[in-house]
Amino acid sequence: MSGINDEKDRLIIEELSVTNRLFTDLTKAGSWVVNYAPDGSVAAVQWGDGFRRLMGYSDRSDFPDEIESFVRGIHPEDREVFIGDTTVNAFNEDIMCKKGYEFRFRRKDGSTRWFRSKGILYRDAEGKPVKFRGVTIEISREKELDTLYAQLQNESASLNTIHDSGGCLMSSGRLSKRRIRNLSRRQRISKAAEYC
Repeated sequence: MSGINDEKDRLIIEELSVTNRLFTDLTKAGSWVVNYAPDGSVAAVQWGDGFRRLMGYSDRSDFPDEIESFVRGIHPEDREVFIGDTTVNAFNEDIMCKKGYEFRFRRKDGSTRWFRSKGILYRDAEGKPVKFRGVTIEISREKELDTLYAQLQNESASLNTIHDSGGCLMSSGRLSKRRIRNLSRRQRISKAAEYC
């Protein structure tokens, strides 16, 4: 009888594993767990397989269950801020549950991508942190779109300046519409400043 239950359990675990991999691959998300010692220091870290794949690694041999595995990959410009923020705010559930932390990470293949991590802190009966369970998602495309939006906003502001300057240039009688159209954007702005 024990053999039947063992086989059922094995099949259930296998099916859950396949489902979990499908979920992490489709959502581009990976999970992790940080366990704390009674003094509040990090006792152990567990990186999920989906998290490893997200970061460009395959298993524990190339991305061990150590905090250093993760910190080493954080972009140098983000590392100090990220470590400082997580040290100061790691116990702030409001930040980790709502906003999370955004950072760049250098993957195994050398590419750098943007990620956001969010998590939930679990406490014992005395309120001391016991476990921090979270998820990390890739947000590189979101960051690219934010950059593109900012560029479009700047371009729009420049075009408004040019449009306003064009009226000034034409009203001064010094340049015709045709000449204004043939000027580069930089030349139009320069001429507008000169004539207005």
